[in-house]
Order: sequence, then structure tokens, then C-alpha cells
Amino acid sequence: MQIMNASVVLLLTTMGFMFNMSFGAMWHKAGDGRRYLIEGTAKYNWLQALDQCLLKGLQLVVIDSAAKNEELVKLLRSIFGNSRDLWIGHHDEFNKKGGASRNWYSAATGEPIFFGYWDRGEPNNRFGEHCAQIYRKSNFRWNDENCDTHFFGYICEKANKTDLDQPDIQ
Repeated sequence: MQIMNASVVLLLTTMGFMFNMSFGAMWHKAGDGRRYLIEGTAKYNWLQALDQCLLKGLQLVVIDSAAKNEELVKLLRSIFGNSRDLWIGHHDEFNKKGGASRNWYSAATGEPIFFGYWDRGEPNNRFGEHCAQIYRKSNFRWNDENCDTHFFGYICEKANKTDLDQPDIQ
């Protein structure tokens, strides 16, 4: 009986470990020390992904430099091997203008984002695409996509502190 109980415990522990490895958002650390909560299995539209991050006190990742992008891509390669569809925290304020010349903004701060890692021909605003994703077909490059009709995983990061977070001192 004791051997059977130990076997059941081992089986349940293994199943739990496999479940955690296969499903649910998990924390990962990039080579530059930044930590990301990455959900690669469950699927959300962009607003739902944004909400999932906010509910955890986080924000959708804002990739605003080549160095940050490079380290994040290395991390994603080590986790998934191949590129995956993952939402990031960039939007174009629902600008109807097509082409790469339109501005993109941080979902966390509303500030413009001047760095881009767009796939060839992107962003193109084809079919009303206003939210950014890491695109599975483009070797970790970005694509603009429809915010509410496509469902992907997401990447969260710790929220950046702003002056708005500081209490007024009289």
C-alpha cells in the first residue's frame, strides 16, 4: 500500500510539473536581467492580454530599444525555439493611416515608441490592424494585427513607475 501511495504521489507530482511546463504564464529572466511573464499557450485578444497583465500589476511588454529586443528574442528562442504569436504593448491609437509611417505608442504610458522590429511590409494596417505582436511567421519580427479578432499569447513585464505614481508632497 505504501509503495502504491508513493507511486500515486510521484505520478501526480509529475503531472503537476508537466502541467506547469505546458500551460499558464511563467516567469523567465533574459540575459540583461529583465524578467518577463510569458504566456505562450492560452490565447487572448490584445485587450484581454493587456487586462491579464494589469490584473497582475504588470504591463504588456514595451520594446523600445534594439538592446532590449535582442535580449528578449534570445530568451524567446531559448523557451520556444521557433517564433510564436505573442502580443506586445504597442498600439497605433487606432490610426487609420496605412503603412509604416504612422506612430506607435506604449500601452503603458501613451508615449511614442521610436524603435521598431517590423517584418518586411509591416506595419501595414491591413484590415484595421492597430495592435502589435511578435509574429510566428517572421522569426520574432513584429506584425500589426487586429486587436480584438486574433488570439495569441502575451508577454508582461513589471510596470514602469511614472511621476503619477508618486504622492503629492505639500
